[in-house]
Amino acid sequence: MKEETNAKVSIVIPMYNVSDYIGNCVKSVTKQTYPNIECIIVNDCSTDDSVAKCESVISSYKGPIQFRILQHEHNRGVSAARNTGTEAVTGQFIYYLDSDDVISNECIEKLLAPMLKDETIEVVQGRSILFKSKDYDNLSKGPDMQPVDLVGRDLIQEEFYDSHKWPTGHRHIVVYTINKLMRIDFVRNNRLKYKEGQLWEDVLWFFYMINSVNHMYLVPDLTYFYCKRPNSITTGTIPQKEIIESGRVYNEIANHLIPEKNGRQAKYMYKAFLNNYARNPEYKQFKPAVKNIRKTLEANHFKKDVVIFTVTEFLLRFKVFRTLFRLTEKFLRKK
Repeated sequence: MKEETNAKVSIVIPMYNVSDYIGNCVKSVTKQTYPNIECIIVNDCSTDDSVAKCESVISSYKGPIQFRILQHEHNRGVSAARNTGTEAVTGQFIYYLDSDDVISNECIEKLLAPMLKDETIEVVQGRSILFKSKDYDNLSKGPDMQPVDLVGRDLIQEEFYDSHKWPTGHRHIVVYTINKLMRIDFVRNNRLKYKEGQLWEDVLWFFYMINSVNHMYLVPDLTYFYCKRPNSITTGTIPQKEIIESGRVYNEIANHLIPEKNGRQAKYMYKAFLNNYARNPEYKQFKPAVKNIRKTLEANHFKKDVVIFTVTEFLLRFKVFRTLFRLTEKFLRKK
């Protein structure tokens, strides 16, 4: 154990047509109590005045935080923007911030503190909350909770996949890139890149991240405030394109399950896989994934889950059951 000094944190913000949000996002970075920060904003060819609003905030800032705006030559998507930012960082730690969200004033200071005391910690995550107003500073205290120190990959995966929860009902570890401070060596050594052109990229990235991390620390402080926009993937009815894209993500995850190692992952994700399988027009391409999920469940002696998965998958091969499944899901969503 040793305490690192003068550690630099790199914040990466992918930006595309977020004129209504980018100002508050960048302002929340300028308010950080930890001074040694570089903020890399990757403009993915915005067609609105996002860049101008971003530059306006930066030009009026007189503090120690360094800002850089990188420019893509053509629109490549959020995954590519994050990858570009990751390649450009010069800090020992990296933190991804979405351009329509904000962070608390003490976000980086709170997340970095455990890592300065213990060099074996690879990832630190804070708590996040959906906010609907600009008065997010008053939300940062939250319920009284304790930090969680997770040492060892098995313990980390047990914490996530076995549904341990905060008193508020949310999982300790969440399937998002955001609000995780990571050592840049951990990110690079494990090749934790984002698949360009892929929607639901966080889910795919998270699968590889949680299979790589050996020491994770969970901070109970509210450090991240996210905004759910009307055109967000997670808002409203999921368009057909996003169903196809999410199906490809689940398909890739399922095909990369290792029966001897990924029993918890298979048990956790097979219901979501079936949900997508029922709606996805590309479901016939999922045969290898179906086989690997079943094999992984069987190898870990999840007999009940093997039966549920096998019977449901068989029934969903028939159009009438696929239609019934979708109608049932639609009815349950309305309740």
